[in-house]
Amino acid sequence: MKNLKMAADDYIKLRRALGFKLTDTHYFLKNFTSFMEREHAPYITTELALRWAKQPQNTLPAWWSKRLSAIRSFARHMKTMDPRHEVPPNGILPNKYQRRTPYIYSNEEVLALLQACEWLPRGNGLLRYTYYTVFGLLAVTGMRIGEITALQRKDVDLTQGILTIRDTKFQKSRAIPVHESTVHVLGVYAHLRDQIFPDCKVSNFFLTDFGTGPSHLAIR
Repeated sequence: MKNLKMAADDYIKLRRALGFKLTDTHYFLKNFTSFMEREHAPYITTELALRWAKQPQNTLPAWWSKRLSAIRSFARHMKTMDPRHEVPPNGILPNKYQRRTPYIYSNEEVLALLQACEWLPRGNGLLRYTYYTVFGLLAVTGMRIGEITALQRKDVDLTQGILTIRDTKFQKSRAIPVHESTVHVLGVYAHLRDQIFPDCKVSNFFLTDFGTGPSHLAIR
């Protein structure tokens, strides 16, 4: 029998082959299987799934429900191969999500946020510029965080001043024209990125200081 980490990887590959993206689910399962390893637990139980799902304690119960839902689907998959796995029942955690009232940042607050990027750890120097440029792009374009983290180098046309957003929320693509001042900032960032990682094989436009694409959760 495969261990849970290997089984989770196979499960994600199978679901993605069927067209599901599962970005959050992939993250949840990696975290959950590490938790199960620390517990020395080879089989999923409702008690363990609940204990993991209700982390962190100081968050909305709807977030716990979302975490548990990802494990429930995986547990169903595992139970078809080994009946010793338990599937957490529906309804054991509240799942009514109350959308928070959107907070609109003032120009002064946006500037303060950009200035705060200077206080990020230096490392090789790229991380602070990545966050500075990402936050600025969020402010001037209204793009979603996931769209920015998924932005590829080929999607940024600095000559025409066009960003191409592919595979959006509704599986469509769209073009976003940006101001010449934004083009300038993106160009400065791209030049610095290529100086720090001249032989980088990652196709993301934005990189962390490790040369990898930034995650949605890290930006949030």
